[in-house]
Amino acid sequence: MGFYLGPVMNPQLDNLLFTLLFKRRDWIECFPSDPDIDRMLDIFVCAMRDGVEEGFKSLGPGEVEYQFEQARGMGIDRPTLNAILASPRPAPNLQSQVAWKEPNTHVFLPQLARRFSNMKYIHVMRNGLDMALSGNRQQLRNWGSHFNIRQGDDESPEQVQLRYWLATNRRAIELGESLLPKRFFLLNYDALCLSFYAEIYRLQNFLERQLSGEEISMIAGSIAPESIGRYRESAADTFTSEERKAVQKLGFCVD
Repeated sequence: MGFYLGPVMNPQLDNLLFTLLFKRRDWIECFPSDPDIDRMLDIFVCAMRDGVEEGFKSLGPGEVEYQFEQARGMGIDRPTLNAILASPRPAPNLQSQVAWKEPNTHVFLPQLARRFSNMKYIHVMRNGLDMALSGNRQQLRNWGSHFNIRQGDDESPEQVQLRYWLATNRRAIELGESLLPKRFFLLNYDALCLSFYAEIYRLQNFLERQLSGEEISMIAGSIAPESIGRYRESAADTFTSEERKAVQKLGFCVD
């Protein structure tokens, strides 16, 4: 849709500059203060708009290395750091068309809403039963304690993952609707895959973009549904009826 998504991305199009600055062991161990988050946001915004070299001017060589050590192994390795540091300044026509995707962004939604008065936020949600069966539990391991999510003696790993999914998505929706009125967009991934033209039209209207039929078809053709409905292959007692109802309440099929 014409937005600049960042200087270095992984195959999933996650903005690895954001990962470097915000997905850090020291912040996972002890959640940062608002001034610390604001400082990283200032660096991030400047790096996105004016280039990494300009954005990192306030970071000394030792601090860049510290950032790297905190993010090492969490989506960041030495070649990725070098690629970020060597990335060129974005083209002038993209400097005001900035966006990013990164799964940990929702953690900082209150600070983002306060920092960016005109920000539009798109929250993508997948079926919680499918997500609970995913082998990727990195977000739960990183941020679970900050949302008071710990495994109980009578819980399976899948149920803990589902509790994390419920807690974080409920929080994001509540914060988005209260802090970003008319600037919060909830995108149901299952609905996107089942009715991609309708959902893309909704999204382009939210972003105030006018796409041609050819552009919409190109976007629709890039959507590749994976593992939708895999919960149906799990044992019937994997989730309780109450857990299924909680997922259904957020707009997903649970049958």
